Amino acid sequence: MKRTTSLIASLAMLCLAPTAGTALAAPVYVDASTTNTAFAPSAGGGALTTTAGDTVDGIWRLRTSLGIAPSATTIPVGTITPTAANNVFEGTGNSVPSDNVPRIVTTVGGLSSNTYNVYVLYWTDQIPNPWRIRAGLTDTTDPLPLFIGGNAPSPSAPVNQDAGAGDNGTGGAGQGRRLWIASLGQVTGTSISVFVEDGPATTNNERTWYDGIAYEAVPEPSSIAMALASAACVAGFVRRRR
Repeated sequence: MKRTTSLIASLAMLCLAPTAGTALAAPVYVDASTTNTAFAPSAGGGALTTTAGDTVDGIWRLRTSLGIAPSATTIPVGTITPTAANNVFEGTGNSVPSDNVPRIVTTVGGLSSNTYNVYVLYWTDQIPNPWRIRAGLTDTTDPLPLFIGGNAPSPSAPVNQDAGAGDNGTGGAGQGRRLWIASLGQVTGTSISVFVEDGPATTNNERTWYDGIAYEAVPEPSSIAMALASAACVAGFVRRRR
């Protein structure tokens, strides 16, 4: 009896042992740039053109010395100290809310065939009007899902904070820019495309700061499937012993 119990315990440990590739890794960060980002097909397609100034021209503004470093491969934690190489895509800015920018798409290819959780990363100034972004996984004719940083309840959660003053000149705790991550759903295949557009803003203080995307492979088998398989494995052994 003791030998049987010992065999069952050993088998249970073997059945529960994780297999290669089942661990859920940290999301991979991909910085949005003019290399991997273009105008969406619904916006005419083609290479993305940007402007360096804040004008009412319907063009995305490429702002440097802000955001996550292009070389980053994971979502940073703590306070970011941007260098000149860092950048974000800005929509609306300090111009009037009528400055609506075209929809763009960031694409990542060459991935292993899998199912991926996909996220969009954007910045918001908490005071006085949290910034916003629209993002999704399909180039629908309808407006993309809207995410507003700093509002509760919110479909996203802050993952990083810039300790400096907010973009509207305010300072103090909780008033600086914050990086937010919003879940967009899942994609199956070897490539990921994330479509992005501005809010648009409803006041001059609202804008869109788009930094990049992140993705993580969905583990197979899942932990639940592993537990069920392990139970079935032990049960089958017991039946055979009987």
